[in-house]
Amino acid sequence: MRGSIRKRDLGDAGDHVGLAYTTLAPVDQGGKVPDDAKDPWLQRLAAIAITPDYRAHIDAWIASFARTPARMFTLTLDARLLIGHGNTSGTDVGLTVHHTWGVPIVPGSALKGSVAHHVAAAYGADPSVTTPDPARDPWRGVGWDETAIARGPGERYRALLGAPDADDDRLTGAPGATRGYVAFHDALYLGRASPGRDVISPAPESTRPFAADTLTVHQKPYYDDRGQRPPCDHHDPTPVGFLTVRPGAQFVVVLEGPPDWTALAGQLLGAALAERGVGGKTASGYGRATLKEARAPAPPPSAAVAGFRTWLEAIAGSVLQRDLLARIRDEWLERLCALSDGDRTDAAALVRRTIKNDKLKPQVDALCAQIKATAP
Repeated sequence: MRGSIRKRDLGDAGDHVGLAYTTLAPVDQGGKVPDDAKDPWLQRLAAIAITPDYRAHIDAWIASFARTPARMFTLTLDARLLIGHGNTSGTDVGLTVHHTWGVPIVPGSALKGSVAHHVAAAYGADPSVTTPDPARDPWRGVGWDETAIARGPGERYRALLGAPDADDDRLTGAPGATRGYVAFHDALYLGRASPGRDVISPAPESTRPFAADTLTVHQKPYYDDRGQRPPCDHHDPTPVGFLTVRPGAQFVVVLEGPPDWTALAGQLLGAALAERGVGGKTASGYGRATLKEARAPAPPPSAAVAGFRTWLEAIAGSVLQRDLLARIRDEWLERLCALSDGDRTDAAALVRRTIKNDKLKPQVDALCAQIKATAP
């Protein structure tokens, strides 16, 4: 099996860039892609188109949050994105993509880490200052003693992002390891950005989100020896090719939790992406992005709600609204109350849009309350 995979040509890699990047790399006996083969290989990788079937997946993902209190955003790249550069790869620079679909993603852990770094640096207390600071202490980050956790974070940081277990917390009475109020989902690829779009929807014309890039290391011996040898001008530069995500690519970000906390998390994430970026090489400007709140498209009505709408449209103009209200109560109330939460909400909205007589408003309110009540 492994031999068959190695013999496959990159042109037969299908539409999964991650599979081609990790499994079908034209590596030599040392497990590296030869320099003369690297650029053509990366260009062929960047030309692989995303499967059209991915549209159904992202549509279903977005629709799953349409009736939830989750807060949704679009993340638009202002610069190239390098995610997962520490992963194993034939180019020495890794790549993180969706395991099933091969599209770029921004892991929720990366988004959360970007917020955590931004909060601690911009709002938290200076770790070198030991005197209390009531304004900044609640936002301080996790304290470290080299690689060990020495102190838990401040209470506001802890509430938003959670906290690890720390010895000092047990001494001070802090709750120790806790989870934050906000859950950061992986950001999934939408396509190229569409200006002014406030309803989240994929852009089907955007099928090639990746681009080849090059990092040139000018002092390789200096880095290889961890600074034991001084850098010298006569050292040959070493170009390293890898894949990045193109600027302009757009992702959908979903934050779940109490509304006030997801609103705060969204503000902080937007600032972190604009000022610090996400992923690798952020010091060189990679990973900068713009975050904008958006909403999921309204889900299509169920067959039951569609049937109720058809019935209303058929008889609404032929009977008095008082009689229509009575018929809804007698003929439909039991069926509507048995529907799902979202369908009951839609049915109640149909009743309000159809019966507009101000004198019947108290009765309409009562009927809608019955429809929207939890089914037995």
